Amino acid sequence: MPTSEVPIEFSWRRNVAMLWIAQFVAMIGMYACLPFLPLYIRELGITDLALAQKWSGLVYAGPFFVAIITVPIFGVLGDKYGRKMMIVRAIIGLTISTALMGFVQNVEQLFFARMLQGGMSGFIAAGISLTAATTPPRFAGYAMGVLQTSISSGIVIGPLVGGVLTDTVGVRPLFLIVASLCAISSVIVVFFLRDVQTPQERSEKISLFSNLQLAWREPALRRVYGMIILVQTGLMLPQPILPFYLESLSAPKHLLATITGIMAGIVGVLNIIVAPLWGKRNDRKGYHDVLSHTLPWTALAIATHCFLPSFEPVFALRIVLGFFSGAMLPALYAAIGKQVRQEIRGGMMSIASSAQFVGSLTGPLMGGWLASSISMSAVLLLAGGIFVAVYVLNLRGEKKGERIP
Repeated sequence: MPTSEVPIEFSWRRNVAMLWIAQFVAMIGMYACLPFLPLYIRELGITDLALAQKWSGLVYAGPFFVAIITVPIFGVLGDKYGRKMMIVRAIIGLTISTALMGFVQNVEQLFFARMLQGGMSGFIAAGISLTAATTPPRFAGYAMGVLQTSISSGIVIGPLVGGVLTDTVGVRPLFLIVASLCAISSVIVVFFLRDVQTPQERSEKISLFSNLQLAWREPALRRVYGMIILVQTGLMLPQPILPFYLESLSAPKHLLATITGIMAGIVGVLNIIVAPLWGKRNDRKGYHDVLSHTLPWTALAIATHCFLPSFEPVFALRIVLGFFSGAMLPALYAAIGKQVRQEIRGGMMSIASSAQFVGSLTGPLMGGWLASSISMSAVLLLAGGIFVAVYVLNLRGEKKGERIP
């Protein structure tokens, strides 16, 4: 059987459904506490605003210091020995590291626990690799869009639940709840998720070095990986300062966590609604078309944040941001997953995840530094400018007619 085909008896739709449920449960857990890490940093004794902003950027970026290196390695191991195995490893790692965060006593320990999380987890990256390897290429965009809704759904429900609980019982107890939800997700993965692998896929020729060579050698791949880095950087730049930004716009302090959760949730709601639709458009017209329609509006929505007089109009901008921002990364991932050979698809998708982690690392670090050194408005304007730059890169690639090998 050719390595580019999936056995007839294998149901890729069932696999996507099981992975959707597992990711949904895990994302609820993760995003029940993630938006409130800046408040947890205050609880750990960092009360100076400028110092809290710097630490917020570091803590947000912590997992990605390690994940940039480990995720491509895990991707190659998944191609050789089983992608489901990598998902199981990742969700168990996420469970352990998240539980540890509930017991830290200072911000340095929190930073270390976040780095440990990056080294042990990589759940979403492993799930993307499995989906890319087991879904027929003509349905890749749709499958990636559906998976995006599981992440977005967790982003909606998690912050809303986490915000209410943070305002009532505090941040620390949330971490044990998160770990429990991740444990439930691991059960779903172990018993219901399937992998498909052929003997040809286990070739010893598969290696991280050969995958990196291909990623660098092909212009279209280089451009896509570069756009993934920039898109994720732009999305992550404002994340560490969101509670501080809303506070500066006179959001009520006793409801700050709840309002932060709602603002994060709005983006997720729109992602849930539109991600499958953007995915279908991507299957029909390609990622260049999707990016050309989403990047300008994303840039405008983010940059306009810094001109608002109060926190109430932020709701409208978050709606616009949610409608367009959720389409970009799934389109770029699908572009890679559709066209690279199946026997290396997991490894190449893991390099894409590593590129996303580069953005997840640089975005919060830059955001925290800019906010503390210049202003929060500078963070928002830079994020908007980054999406304009990606728009230009996409136009150039489209004009050159670049195709992924």
